[in-house]
Amino acid sequence: MTRLVILWREGVIYPAGEAATLAAADRQPLPGSLEAIARLNHWGFKVAVVAPLAGAADGPALDTLNATNARFHQLLSRVGGHVDGIFIYREKTGAAEGGTELYQAIGDRFAHHLRGTPVIAGVPQALLPARQLGANAMLLSGKSPQKAPPADFAYPCYDDLGHAVEHLLTQRQ
Repeated sequence: MTRLVILWREGVIYPAGEAATLAAADRQPLPGSLEAIARLNHWGFKVAVVAPLAGAADGPALDTLNATNARFHQLLSRVGGHVDGIFIYREKTGAAEGGTELYQAIGDRFAHHLRGTPVIAGVPQALLPARQLGANAMLLSGKSPQKAPPADFAYPCYDDLGHAVEHLLTQRQ
């Protein structure tokens, strides 16, 4: 059976909020994120990445998105990793990050049921639709107290992708 993990780009692989302000060449992945993806690959996981398309889906926005994704692939290959699919969603004000349709499309692409599939995001809103489909939602809260989840937050939280991947791999052994 295929093992799949879904990662959000913003707040998991790259710092949140940079997409609209930095050129692709200036964006730097969060420390250890690329190595964590390579570890998933080496353990046989298929890796899907969710990337937002902010603003209008016009030529300049698409060019920036494509340049960011190309650089990401290049940097990831240098550490022995790859992703099996990048899924783009249009950000909508007030919408649960991508909705269940986004996750269903990813599951369909990999012919994979999402029940128990790890979904790792940097914001709780991205995890709500995943949980509706039975996914194993995991939040990266970072080391910042400002990103700490509320006390009643019901999902596992990790400081960074490396810690979340370590947890996943120890659960799979």
